[in-house]
Amino acid sequence: MYTRAMEIPVSGTYPSVGGGSLAFHDSGGSGSPVVLLHGWMTDRRVYADLLALLSNDRRYIVPNLRGTEGAVEDYSIDAYVTDVVTLADQLSLSSFALVGHSFGGQLAQHVAARAAERVTRLVLLNPVPTTGLPLPDEMAGHFRGAGGNADALGGILDNVTVALPPQTRERLLAVAVAQAPETIAGCFNTWSGGLPDAAVEIRCPTTVVATDDPVLTQDLLRTAVAEKIPGAESAHLPNNGHYPLNESPQQTASLLDRLLE
Repeated sequence: MYTRAMEIPVSGTYPSVGGGSLAFHDSGGSGSPVVLLHGWMTDRRVYADLLALLSNDRRYIVPNLRGTEGAVEDYSIDAYVTDVVTLADQLSLSSFALVGHSFGGQLAQHVAARAAERVTRLVLLNPVPTTGLPLPDEMAGHFRGAGGNADALGGILDNVTVALPPQTRERLLAVAVAQAPETIAGCFNTWSGGLPDAAVEIRCPTTVVATDDPVLTQDLLRTAVAEKIPGAESAHLPNNGHYPLNESPQQTASLLDRLLE
């Protein structure tokens, strides 16, 4: 069972490629809009700890991404991007900042390239490179087949975090276990494969935030992400693993508030 702090109220739904709809949270208000995109194995609730600490001067929009509410046929990057742009259209967002974590960071880069005239700022938290992140065959098979298996999914969380509180781990694990195995496999194939030959042109100010993540290391994010985006800056959140928004939410919120000013 989730604690109240983990819940984010549903504000509405938006249409998804191929049919159906997905839930999103909209904090409302007249502040500058910021769309936050979650990563693999999670849904919009991964941002609950962070939202409670971010400045109230902005409008935060946090959608569930395709597959999180049930298996879908299309897990392509194009479908994910189209969904996000559709949400922005539905909410009449003429401009907005994007924050993306992990796979959400990979996706945010593609959204920023497609909607270049609308995305004003990009903050990428441990983002997967747009070209993907190939893993050794055995590890890839383990990740791809982890759906519905609490031990496997919990092991993945444990191996990429360094300061995740036990109660937070259980909340994140419950979200991961509840996702369809097809979504765990399909989304994994998408982010690990990436689009190696695609030209992703990003023109907005961008900050790539690294931690002490054992897989998406500072060096990898600098060379595979930051150096490929003109003018991109790098930042470091020490003593965090792959989930800084949950491992050190106050530290992460303070950084985001500064970057989104």
